[in-house]
Amino acid sequence: MPRLIGAVVLGVLAFIALAIAAPLLWHTWRPAPPPLQQGGAQPSGTGTPWQIRLDGAGGSAVFGLDLGRSTLADAASRWPGEALQVALVRSPAGELSLEAYLESIQASGVNGKLLLGVTLPADVAQRWAERATRDMPLASGAHRLGLHHDDATQAQARMIDSLLFLPAVRLDEATLAERFGAPAERLATADGLVHLLYPDRGLAISLADSGRQRTVLQYVAPRDFARLRAPLLAALTPPAPINH
Repeated sequence: MPRLIGAVVLGVLAFIALAIAAPLLWHTWRPAPPPLQQGGAQPSGTGTPWQIRLDGAGGSAVFGLDLGRSTLADAASRWPGEALQVALVRSPAGELSLEAYLESIQASGVNGKLLLGVTLPADVAQRWAERATRDMPLASGAHRLGLHHDDATQAQARMIDSLLFLPAVRLDEATLAERFGAPAERLATADGLVHLLYPDRGLAISLADSGRQRTVLQYVAPRDFARLRAPLLAALTPPAPINH
């Protein structure tokens, strides 16, 4: 009996020692997070918001999608568990644009909403609007128009020329600087937002100094970066008046 009790005690002590050591071993041997990609092959999986692959000719890829080459169908196939939402939106001024997004994606552990930018010729947009299956008014005064089945199928073949990612968690400026480095420009606009610009990567990040405003990451091919920067310059915070 004493030998049995001794064996039980030794077993309990060994279990406790293993429970204490396991977290320390994991901390020592766990793999480091993937670094920012600025060239070379795209890593396996969907990639993270900080993995941008440059092709050396003014193009880029992020989330495994080549801007200016990949289509809406390509995006849908990368996240088969999330339905791709596609519709036309008519602005209060009557302008038509294609709206395409994945409500919730997971990219290597980072969750968020992904909006897919597609340029649609005016004549095609008008033809699709005339065949729309439903008209949903929005609070902004715009209208969301449901696409006819045939037009929705055609939309799948349209190329993606920009991406807008809304992370599920708000990222602060220190975290973004750790991931991307110092921005080439830091602009503050009249709406209270701060914009971090990385033209060499085709990336513009918008965030609020305070409050619950979500962080927005916008991606275009670096050769198209001017179209992200121009509206920000137009919305810069006006300088304070000089008192004499």
